[in-house]
Amino acid sequence: MVPLLVRKGLDPWLARMDPQAPEPETIFDLDLAADGSALPTRLYRPHEATGDLLVFFHGGGLVSGSIDTHDGVCRRLCEGAGVNVLSVGHRLAPEHPYPAAWDDADAASTLAARGKSLPFRPTRLFLGGDSAGGLLASAVMRRWARRGAPPPHGLILFYPLLGIEPVADDPWLLRWARRWIHRHAIAGQGAVHATDIGPHWMIDGPLPRLFIASGGNDPARPDAERLIVTLGRREGDVVHFEPHGRHGWLNLAGLSPAARRQTDRTIQALKAFLT
Repeated sequence: MVPLLVRKGLDPWLARMDPQAPEPETIFDLDLAADGSALPTRLYRPHEATGDLLVFFHGGGLVSGSIDTHDGVCRRLCEGAGVNVLSVGHRLAPEHPYPAAWDDADAASTLAARGKSLPFRPTRLFLGGDSAGGLLASAVMRRWARRGAPPPHGLILFYPLLGIEPVADDPWLLRWARRWIHRHAIAGQGAVHATDIGPHWMIDGPLPRLFIASGGNDPARPDAERLIVTLGRREGDVVHFEPHGRHGWLNLAGLSPAARRQTDRTIQALKAFLT
């Protein structure tokens, strides 16, 4: 099956050691109790003491990726931006189709907001992720809104995919990616809540502060642009644009000097957003 081949070929490469990634003050793995099962997470705590927590959902099109593939990314975010990072290893399709990843993301975020199983109670909680992880972060925020739960203090999105349903004016590669993810993670699952799968640039209520990073060579760029246009200019939002940024530049920082420079600039912009 193609998703399994993607996972087998891509994940070990992404999970390779990133020797240039900084070493946070502490890193430890946690198994959060979610719906009777253990949800793997990894907590990164920076040398600079802070109560801010970013709950981070990895990319991978909902079929690949793990806390290991994004270890270097989370190390850089943690130390570079001075924020605690909780990386969440949600279940993957096609073995675990909708709503497994969404439920895992929701459960981990809810537990984190309450300080459950964490060595501290967050003073500010942010939801975020890269690529399809941005879809999960946005979906969790909208789930909380439906339940009347307090919103996160902000969304932190890196080259996000913000919808799975086809969009008429999508470039061909983005249109293909949506259909591919839909086929492997959504199709045949019966009732699907519209606010889980987007489009998440269509805002149906107040949105917290937003940090969004997008690149000129990112096929998912239209989603970021649609969200920015929908929101308009709001005080406190930060839009960081890398003209030559390709999808996944945070993962490439340990390999490519250009991606490392893009990552450094992105993280400095994030640090300013959190200050």
